[in-house]
Amino acid sequence: MKLTVLTLDEFSRLEWRKELTRYFRITGDWSIYSMPPCILIRKGDSFDDTIDIGNGCYSFSRKAVFNGFAYILPIESGIVRTESEGLFVSWNHAASYEFPAIRAAVGGIALVEWENNAFRIIRSRRLRKDIKS
Repeated sequence: MKLTVLTLDEFSRLEWRKELTRYFRITGDWSIYSMPPCILIRKGDSFDDTIDIGNGCYSFSRKAVFNGFAYILPIESGIVRTESEGLFVSWNHAASYEFPAIRAAVGGIALVEWENNAFRIIRSRRLRKDIKS
């Protein structure tokens, strides 16, 4: 399966990875490591589409929801294109865990191929903030 994702900047990536490690220690859910820290924006290849990220800052709900193929933290503030977008948490049930308030900045887009419980980044590029890129 191909997924188009927004990649987190370095500080946000490290902070989110710390929170996912805490989540793993409590739940034992290894699937958090099957994707890079990212915001799922579309199932399929939308890499070459125009993606507006505004100022690149997002905040997320504290409760994970299932978007049809993964558990995500829905976007509360930042540019949202569809309700299935959000910060990737897990492929397994994550709805009972309450995350702290999460804020993250994005800096790029990637096309990810996910299969057999592993990901491979096929393409990636940086995005410019506050303009359509």
